Amino acid sequence: MKNYKTSLGYGLVMVMIGLCPLILGVIVTSIFKSPELETVIVPVCYLLGGTLCLLFAGKMLKVDIKSHVRKPETATLVLVVIAAIGWALADVFLVNRESLLASEQDSYSAMDYIGAFIMAFISPTAEELIFRLGALTVMLAGANGSKVKTALSVVMTILPWMLIHFPKTSKRAVDIVLVGIVISLIYIASKNVVYAIAFHMTANCVTALSMFTFRFLLAHNILLYVGIAMFVVAMPVAIVKMCRENSGSFRTMVTAAE
Repeated sequence: MKNYKTSLGYGLVMVMIGLCPLILGVIVTSIFKSPELETVIVPVCYLLGGTLCLLFAGKMLKVDIKSHVRKPETATLVLVVIAAIGWALADVFLVNRESLLASEQDSYSAMDYIGAFIMAFISPTAEELIFRLGALTVMLAGANGSKVKTALSVVMTILPWMLIHFPKTSKRAVDIVLVGIVISLIYIASKNVVYAIAFHMTANCVTALSMFTFRFLLAHNILLYVGIAMFVVAMPVAIVKMCRENSGSFRTMVTAAE
């Protein structure tokens, strides 16, 4: 990238490209007013947006996508998964505890399970393709190692990501921002989106499972303490290992189109 303003602009353009299919899906489902249709169509459009974002980054901005999608080290991946489980357990206790304990639902429909599957696997993949592998990669290329510009890049990718979760998750604003920071740090340290997707997907899986299982644990603080301990122990070690694995540079991996 020639300068940071250019890379920042391209990053925001990619966010818009990635979210356009999602917005279209929301409009279509709102017209037909079908919850079942929304459960399927919106995530598919979301994943399509992630694909378009990558095509734009690769074809127009000459981003070397393969260099950011590498086979992870097994030990590091395990640590990331453990950290994600810990984060999700603490998150479920702190954020979703009251609603889950108040729920008296004992049976679930097929659409409930489909929705949980989408939440656990499709949405995290689409979001990491758009906001981390797409937008954040390009922004960091122009940051040229500046800590201030790197922090601004993280903020500029987290804000639209937070907004798309509203209004349904308006009570989780702080939680969404914090997890966005954690995932961004994972990506910056590793320059490998596989780790970011693994953390995001694992955390969402645990959250989805909480709707069907271990609600009885929410009455005890043990869920919170175990979750915090898992995250605090595993995450720093994972970050250190990622930094050691990563010898590349965003600046050398990305070249802007003229």
